[in-house]
Amino acid sequence: MPLGSDMLLKNIKKSIFVLCLSYSVFSQGQNFTGIKNWKYLPLEESFWIQFEDSLKNQNWSRISSLTESQLKKTKGSSKQGEALLAIVETCLALNLKSCAYSYSLRINKEYPGSMPSLKALVHLETLLRENNYFEIPVKDQINQGSFQEVPESLVSFLNYYVFRYNLNKNLKSWIRNPFSSLDPSNYWAQKFYFELLLERLKRGSLAETLPEFELFYQKLPENHSLKSTASLILARLKFENLEYQEAIRYYDIAQPRFREEARLILERSWTFYWLRDYARVLGGIHTIKAPHYVREISPETYLLEMLTLRSLCHYSSMRETYKEFNRRYQKTIQTIRLQNTLTNDENLSLLALQNRYIQKFAETIHDLRKNQSDLGGIHSDKFNNFIKNLILSELSGTEKQYRNEIEFHIRKILIEQSESLIKISEQMQLLDYLAGLDQNNIQKTYDEKSYQSQEIPKSNFSTLFWPVKFEYWRDEIKNYRVLITDNCEGTL
Repeated sequence: MPLGSDMLLKNIKKSIFVLCLSYSVFSQGQNFTGIKNWKYLPLEESFWIQFEDSLKNQNWSRISSLTESQLKKTKGSSKQGEALLAIVETCLALNLKSCAYSYSLRINKEYPGSMPSLKALVHLETLLRENNYFEIPVKDQINQGSFQEVPESLVSFLNYYVFRYNLNKNLKSWIRNPFSSLDPSNYWAQKFYFELLLERLKRGSLAETLPEFELFYQKLPENHSLKSTASLILARLKFENLEYQEAIRYYDIAQPRFREEARLILERSWTFYWLRDYARVLGGIHTIKAPHYVREISPETYLLEMLTLRSLCHYSSMRETYKEFNRRYQKTIQTIRLQNTLTNDENLSLLALQNRYIQKFAETIHDLRKNQSDLGGIHSDKFNNFIKNLILSELSGTEKQYRNEIEFHIRKILIEQSESLIKISEQMQLLDYLAGLDQNNIQKTYDEKSYQSQEIPKSNFSTLFWPVKFEYWRDEIKNYRVLITDNCEGTL
């Protein structure tokens, strides 16, 4: 059954119906008419022809002078949107994506319903499909604007953000309107269905929704941007369902964004813990402690290490892990207990950045700063000073706006992270106390050094062992193990 079949559309409509049974508030939706074979019609043809010709020939100095002249000439008129669109097209040609994103949002806001605005929407659709940008401004613009006739390729994109807006507001007018003509093979239709399934899972219908989610995952093309996220969610669902081997299979498939890599390794290590594969658990933990992930490590890592070492009766090593935890988090815990300002604490700020919602802010801000750096570096000769300073001012202003937004949202997340850290600290304190009791009561002796080395044949490339002192590769991480004696029963 192909992903774009009637069955998927039937499931989408069924999911909409299930979700909307509990909704009691109505709102008006928007009706979008798709224009087939839409193409951009310039507001000032002579300027646009010269601009496109210069862009095709990569004549950057000509592009700068043309754009500067048009911006000054059209100041205060609706045609200035087209001059700003020229900046968008130039930024895209130079791979300055957050620059294109920022200016596309500005065109949409300042010149709604215009031809440049529709072209800016086309670019926003592509940029959001390919990047993990902060998307709230797009959602708000689509729902606060008045779009009627749009390029046909944008209908599902616009309907998706109407759905997101109404879902957040607990509204249900979108039952029939936005998705009655949905193309289920479209990326945004698939993303919509994906989020409907997540919403049903949040409502506790795991047994009913899990098979449907697996079917959806299987039908996604291998290169689909949702594939990795879906595999990560399936791994977590399988873990919750106590299907640990299946969870490992999906964790191995997932290809998370950089800021999520350490979290994936930790979750995978928890799965191995319940499978009693302690060598792999410790291999994952030591990987997370590598310098590469120093800013992404979670306090939960130390808790899992203590529990694993306790399962192997390595009580002395447990106490060392507790000391290591305190060296990193003791000042943070003191800050929390004294009710000092949380935003100044580096550990809590790093933990907050692991939140998926905050990650969108962080990645957008990171890209904005990179684009500013590129404008002053590898692309410094592409623009004259007027255009360069104009773009830098735009990017700096957008960055400042997002930083203000992130500070507002991060306060609540910092409180949640603080509560979680205190709970983990208390659990580890108890484990350290128990380790002290067990260490005094243990009958057999064992080497004070926790990790036992083992000679490995040079021809054995199937398994790598950790800790390592040399270069390591990301695609080998899943094979790392710690060789450790089991002081409860013998050698692991």
